[in-house]
Amino acid sequence: MVYYDLTESTYISKYKDLNLYFSTERRMLKFETEVEEYVKLQCDLFQAKYRMSINKDYLENFFALAFYQRVEKRGFYFTSDKYRLSEDVFT
Repeated sequence: MVYYDLTESTYISKYKDLNLYFSTERRMLKFETEVEEYVKLQCDLFQAKYRMSINKDYLENFFALAFYQRVEKRGFYFTSDKYRLSEDVFT
C-alpha cells in the first residue's frame, strides 16, 4: 500500500526521539537498514571538518532527518517524543 498523505501512514519508524512516517514499507525498511551508517559517517565528517563540540543527540537527529528527506520522496512528516515542534519551524 502507498500513502500519499503521510499523516495517515501506518509505516512508522522510530529513531531515537523521532517518529518518522513513510509512504511505503520499502522506503521505511531502506531507512531503517541504512540510517545508522549514514548518521555515523556524517557526524564523523562534520566533527573532522569543523572541530567543534555539538550536542551528539542533536547532531544525530539532524543527520537522521536529512537522510529521511533523501529516502522519503512523497513528503516530510515526523513527530517527536522529546521535542515540542511547531509548524512554523520549517517555513
